[in-house]
Amino acid sequence: MTRKIELQMIAAIRDTMSDSSFEGCYWKSANTSVWQGHSGTAGTYSHERWIEIILHGQVVALIEPNLQRVSIYTGGFNTTTTRSRINSVLREFAPGWELRQRNCKLTMLDRNDNPEPFTEGFCLTFYPWHPLRESNRAV
Repeated sequence: MTRKIELQMIAAIRDTMSDSSFEGCYWKSANTSVWQGHSGTAGTYSHERWIEIILHGQVVALIEPNLQRVSIYTGGFNTTTTRSRINSVLREFAPGWELRQRNCKLTMLDRNDNPEPFTEGFCLTFYPWHPLRESNRAV
């Protein structure tokens, strides 16, 4: 079950994707925030943009819209809340993937439940034009 804060987080990420000129904190609620940064000149190949999902001051997901990539991190905090925030991002932007704890180890599972060892910065391709999943629910 997705928490209300995670629905708001996903909506903030989607809103941030449509506002590429803004830099800084886009949304914050309790222990979770969505930040956007960029470098280079907008509209050129040198322009890089990223969206950080931060939990208790640690980046748990990094979305790079230009590269169509999402990277996930625990920051060394293997907690239920960390996994919940990460899985919320994965459901929205990399459907079919899930971060699970098995035998005291973190494991990435694909849509066929094939396990892959989790490493900090685990990267997945995402498609920002996918229809809304989590954020289309009433908040």
